Amino acid sequence: MDADLIFSIGLGLESPWHIVTSHLDVHVNPHRLDLRIEAGRGALYPRPDCGRMCKAHEFAERTWRHLNFFQHHCFVTAPVPRTDCPEHGIKTVTVFIDMEKKNKPVLFATPGKGKDTLAKFGQHLEQQGGKAGHVLKPKKGSG
Repeated sequence: MDADLIFSIGLGLESPWHIVTSHLDVHVNPHRLDLRIEAGRGALYPRPDCGRMCKAHEFAERTWRHLNFFQHHCFVTAPVPRTDCPEHGIKTVTVFIDMEKKNKPVLFATPGKGKDTLAKFGQHLEQQGGKAGHVLKPKKGSG
């Protein structure tokens, strides 16, 4: 089985997202796994407020710490879209695990924003043995 397929399943990636590159650095302790995910050109993305599939308006390059893969620290980098909804305007897609889908975590599909979403995400991390204080700030750039 392809390693990128295993990582995609572990992240719960759904179309249009896919792994572009993966790199395991064993020369650092703990080992560091870097994953880059992207979507195909022209992809549609779910809105954080209404769930409508919309085109991207622009992207911001962001990196965040994911839960470990095995014992390896995992960092995910992606161009995170701001979507343009004809009804609600332009908003950034929320990048957290969807707390409503208990059977499979999904990135880029969490309804809601703000402190309540962050609190739920922090509780989820702690239930999984992580620490909310270890969440990295977004790395902004152009995508």
